[in-house]
Amino acid sequence: MARKRIGNYEILEEIGEGGMGIVYKAKQKGLDRVVALKVLLPNLSRKKSFVERFMREARNAAKLDHPNIVTIFEVGTDKDSYFFSMKFVEGEDLADILLKGPLPLKDAVDLTCQIADGLSHAHQIGVIHRDIKPANIIVDKKKRAVITDFGIARAAWEEKLTVTGQSIGTIEYMSHEQFEGSSNLDQRTDVYSLGATLYRMITGASPYPGDTTQEVMYKKIKGDYPAPTEVNRSLPPWVNGVVAKAMEQSRNKRFKTASEFAEALKAGLAGELPEEMYKTPKAKAADLESKDEPVPVRDEKTIVSSKGGAGAAAEATGEMKKPDIKGESMAIVAVGIGALLFLVIVGVVLGLVVKFYFKDGTDAPAVSTPDAVPPVEDPMATEEPVKPTAPKPAPAPEPSPRYGYITGDRVNIRLGPGVNSNVVAKLNKGDGITILDKKLSGSENEGKLWYKTTVRLDGGGGKTLNKGHAVTVLRESGSEYYVRFRITEKNMTYYGYVNKGSVKLFTDDYWYKIETPGGTTGWVIDDYVNVTDWR
Repeated sequence: MARKRIGNYEILEEIGEGGMGIVYKAKQKGLDRVVALKVLLPNLSRKKSFVERFMREARNAAKLDHPNIVTIFEVGTDKDSYFFSMKFVEGEDLADILLKGPLPLKDAVDLTCQIADGLSHAHQIGVIHRDIKPANIIVDKKKRAVITDFGIARAAWEEKLTVTGQSIGTIEYMSHEQFEGSSNLDQRTDVYSLGATLYRMITGASPYPGDTTQEVMYKKIKGDYPAPTEVNRSLPPWVNGVVAKAMEQSRNKRFKTASEFAEALKAGLAGELPEEMYKTPKAKAADLESKDEPVPVRDEKTIVSSKGGAGAAAEATGEMKKPDIKGESMAIVAVGIGALLFLVIVGVVLGLVVKFYFKDGTDAPAVSTPDAVPPVEDPMATEEPVKPTAPKPAPAPEPSPRYGYITGDRVNIRLGPGVNSNVVAKLNKGDGITILDKKLSGSENEGKLWYKTTVRLDGGGGKTLNKGHAVTVLRESGSEYYVRFRITEKNMTYYGYVNKGSVKLFTDDYWYKIETPGGTTGWVIDDYVNVTDWR
């Protein structure tokens, strides 16, 4: 049975769920104010090292005070539960908004600049978010962007580095240095993620789309994504350059700060962006800055610039001393010309000596000049032809996930991989599972709702269903699906019409074969599974 109270908070309803916790709408006793209460998932609450990091980072995030960052009121514990309370923001997360399609450029730039303002405030006091993505941005009724989960990603990041070496974050929005597992992250990792978020806002698509994690990872490593104007042809050309600079693989080539990124976007909208920004080249995988050597030191007074400029150096006096490149170049040219003149003189002298020595032509040695030059024997001609090398074996597949937890309420565990298979068990949100296998198997007429939606029932009236509710599509009717759905609590089946854009069909979806805590084996669609560990 769901808890009605946690600490000093009365639970009103569940409003969301993430990779590390469940978010509730709650009322704080005594102050009589409504808050958002984030509670750590049970399987993570049992990890002492993670809990310590979680609490530390939540307290650090509580120090942030900015209109574009959600305010944290309290960090606390209640029995085996760890939580923090935040200001309740009436609005919709950006991920749900983008399910309806891309945003107008002006709106997307406005939201991006607001997010950049919040990030700049955090960066100035040394806090990096590490997981900027649409799902962590709430847009309130006044179109104000509010960043959530500040500092929480770092707790997971450090825990994973300690335990398995795996990276934390959403791959599509993760910077390349974070993707590679670097522990030396700075504010530019948030600049990359914000650039990828803007890409999603203006195109309606991920820069690295893929049906599997392996496919997304391959595209990410390659660093090649379609320019925004190729996906959305209504965008102006300057957008390509600004997005490309924000999403450079090498962080040294990105905007240095979130504010600099925002200023470039404002200049683009105003038509004041410099021409050279229109086509910023993307870095290749070989240019990844995370493998750079440390900055070398020349002597006690001179340090080479980390920007790789033309020998930029700083004297101890603070004055900039430029190397004498022109003088060095002139010296090299002079030496080259001298050497050339020397060779010409030597050639002329030798020619005169030969002419004098053999002036009558009788004493000159005879030189045989055959009519045809015999062919040079190819030493390789007598060898056996080189055998073609065997093709390299395909890279080993990504290891299979082993542990995870359920992300939905009353999720059906089925006998086989498919929605038509019999239900063998039901699991609740946060229940831990062991993952045994993964298989591609989908249904063309089964699906779920992308977000909270009202279904127009046969015979009049409507039924409001929550995000994730399962539906069966019976036929298409213009821009709508005619669907069948069940409400288990009432043991009732309903029929009605719903907009096609509200339904996610389970066509060619992956299913996990799992083992429940009670030992039952079955299959569950990957939409309801969050993988937390790997073999």
